[in-house]
Amino acid sequence: MSSSFRKCLYGACLVTATASGVAQAQQNYFLPSFESSVEWHGNRDLVVDDNLVEANGVYWARVEALIGRDSLTSSTEFRPWFSYQEIPDRVGSEPLEVGANFRSVTQGENSTFRVAARAMRRDVFTSEYGTAGFDEFDPENTPAGETGIISATGSRTDWTFYPSMTYKLSERSRIEARMDIGQVRYDTNLAFRRVGYDSGTVGATLVFRQSTRLEWLAGPYVSQFETDDGRNETLSYGLQAGAGFAPVEKSYFTAQFRFEQNEIDYTLTAPAAPVATLATASESNVGFEVVGFHQFQLSSVRYSVGRFLEPGTIGSRVKNDAVRLQYTRTISPRVSAFGAVRYNRDDRVEGQLVAFGTGRNERLFGDLSLSWQITPTWYVTGGYRYLQQDLVTVPGSAVDHSAYISVGYRALDPRPRRIQ
Repeated sequence: MSSSFRKCLYGACLVTATASGVAQAQQNYFLPSFESSVEWHGNRDLVVDDNLVEANGVYWARVEALIGRDSLTSSTEFRPWFSYQEIPDRVGSEPLEVGANFRSVTQGENSTFRVAARAMRRDVFTSEYGTAGFDEFDPENTPAGETGIISATGSRTDWTFYPSMTYKLSERSRIEARMDIGQVRYDTNLAFRRVGYDSGTVGATLVFRQSTRLEWLAGPYVSQFETDDGRNETLSYGLQAGAGFAPVEKSYFTAQFRFEQNEIDYTLTAPAAPVATLATASESNVGFEVVGFHQFQLSSVRYSVGRFLEPGTIGSRVKNDAVRLQYTRTISPRVSAFGAVRYNRDDRVEGQLVAFGTGRNERLFGDLSLSWQITPTWYVTGGYRYLQQDLVTVPGSAVDHSAYISVGYRALDPRPRRIQ
């Protein structure tokens, strides 16, 4: 389900709370933060051969700033970040990583216009490893598509631009139009294992509000996908239908089904064909997505479950069966707990991995940590992470256990908590 629909549903449930607050005509803010971490890994290189497994450490520091402006009809936020990592036992890594996020919302009398974008350049040691939890800045658009292939060095550069517009047709209905354009590039592609791409999606949905808590939606979309090695071009068009329910303030639940037709031109190689051969395929796929967030007095739960039809970095558009669950809880005024688990299993939409036969990539993540707020701005965090992966192109299973401790600084946010 489109993130714009979820944001509209969530926002509608906060109208009463927002209206009751004291609004300022305009507010500018600058919130810097810093974090430094030491990690120990049992198998950070994700080696499948037990005889070659070596423990190693990772040291990194990250600096970022949240720069924003709020007014009665709009809000804009920009978050640049820089990270430096040191990996003593790895040769050829890129220590400096950079990125930025942007989002803007403009509210009119009958319309809402949103613009969001993300860009980053990271070493594959970081980008292809993956995480269990949701993105802190934009959880509804958490980056994905990591391959688990980190044995070959290099960098990954990716950007995404996803604007949307909502127009109110009546008191009970509105139309939403959205676009999602993105690109991924690797310094070195690994055919059918780690491949960059260009992708674009355009769609529209009609939303009907049955009550203050329940909405229904349906609409078409079209997507174009092309790998940067020229081996795969996929044109997809489909229909989506679903519903959203917000039982209380600061909580929502959405469910959606997709039917998608894929027209694929791809290169067939050994062992599927003796020599490289151009092939075509027409595949129908069904996807479903269940996404939700619930805020309680001392805790919150965020989750996403389903089969997601999306661009992939394995040289094809993919069917990604995924479960992601994140839980946070305030234990005391200074201590909080965090837990997350994620499982994903992806497969090519054309139904076969043309260079290595059929099969699916499976990855399982876990993350558990405790944070102590030393002062209102300084904190320390310690935790444990787990990763297990089984890749079609790498026979065997790789398992990594890791422990980490971080020290960080986060400036105080001057905005009311309801806005934060």
